[in-house]
Amino acid sequence: MNPSSLSRRKFLKDGSCTAMSSLGVLSTLLNLRMMGNAVGNTTSSGQSKALVCLFLNGGNDSYNMLVPSGAEYANYAAMRSNMALGSSSLLGLNRADDAKTPLNNGRDFDINSAMPELQGLFDSGKLAFVSNVGTLVEPTTLSQYSNRSVELPRSLFAHNFQKMEWQTSVPQGGVTTGWMGRMADLLNSTYNTGKVSMNMSLAGNQTMLLGDTIIPYSLTESGGVALNESGTVAQLSSTKSLMEQSYKNLYEQAFADETKTSIELNAAFKEAFDNAQISTIFPSAGGLGGRLKAIARSIASQSVLGHERQTYFVQLGGFDNHSNLLTRHPLLLSYISQAVGAFWSALQELQMEDQVTLFTASDFSRTIRSNGAGSDHAWGANHFVMGGAVDGQKIYGKYPDPTELRVASGLDVGTNGRMLPSISTDEYFAEMALWLGVSQSDLSSVFPNLANFWTGSGAPVGFMK
Repeated sequence: MNPSSLSRRKFLKDGSCTAMSSLGVLSTLLNLRMMGNAVGNTTSSGQSKALVCLFLNGGNDSYNMLVPSGAEYANYAAMRSNMALGSSSLLGLNRADDAKTPLNNGRDFDINSAMPELQGLFDSGKLAFVSNVGTLVEPTTLSQYSNRSVELPRSLFAHNFQKMEWQTSVPQGGVTTGWMGRMADLLNSTYNTGKVSMNMSLAGNQTMLLGDTIIPYSLTESGGVALNESGTVAQLSSTKSLMEQSYKNLYEQAFADETKTSIELNAAFKEAFDNAQISTIFPSAGGLGGRLKAIARSIASQSVLGHERQTYFVQLGGFDNHSNLLTRHPLLLSYISQAVGAFWSALQELQMEDQVTLFTASDFSRTIRSNGAGSDHAWGANHFVMGGAVDGQKIYGKYPDPTELRVASGLDVGTNGRMLPSISTDEYFAEMALWLGVSQSDLSSVFPNLANFWTGSGAPVGFMK
């Protein structure tokens, strides 16, 4: 790490709080500041790409999103009891057997009936599921978990820690940067010439996007967050006037320079965003559709912004369903399905289907056992990945079979059906990092634990073409 870069980043993130507070623009500057790598920008001539993280905040009950059917349904229904979905609440998946998915071949699966758009994307080969993914420091068996003979993630089953560990992909802690941020530190100077950060958030400041030199750019459904969104026009004019002055004090001058640059960059982004119109109709229910539309418009602005690589973070909340699961969960899944379906249509409109990959992340999955009204915090979860570069119509990893999808036995690390993960977040994320352009030799700087799970031969999981 470059010491000067770190000290400047720390100054801008922490040290300038007093000065910014005095101007009343602390939150604005955090949203607007774009750093990127400061040296050696040489644009690649390759195809542009974007990676979108859809974070399901609160812990998605993924065993009611992707459900075993056929001969395995009876075990699922017995284990889930009153939280099990009936046949009228399920849609069949036309899954394809493949050499990449030997542990799921010959098995039948359904998707929640609230997700017909995702069913269509799966059946057409544009979407895949990755089963039983979770935070792991090293490969872990049930006996090792019970004996604590391997290093385990910090504070398993706790929202705050598990959200952070999904975002850093370093479950043992000790880092303050996110894996997308570390990835952007490597890629930005190679692929991007623009000043606007390649990492963009529709959910405020998120650790996943924060690197050593990369600071994320915050968006709203209507575009960038401008100074006049946190103050009056007169305050904006006054702030600009202050920024035009020359300060002898280095501390004040650095703040003034950075704020002036932020104002200019926001104006440039706004122009590019406003000119990127999309005719695809996005759903308004749940708010996710509007946020994914903003991402599509930003992706459409790549060439104007000088980007060949971009990453995005967007989230949908409401998944901590200890009660009313059967009422709330399908509604949330319908928001996802409608919004992701529209997002795919927008990518088709932009002719960028093969250049954008969207994937899900969440705190954790939920317990297999019902608590009577919902489900509680668990561990291994099922996720989906969507895009033209995805080798879809498959379920990767191993969905727990009837001997494993159990309560107080099988893969349960407790007594309520907390599934021990079989795929680490490192493997899941590394697959997409390679697709985005991270070299295999650089993966260890993004995912310090990856070598514990992957030898470097073949693909980490296999769901990217």
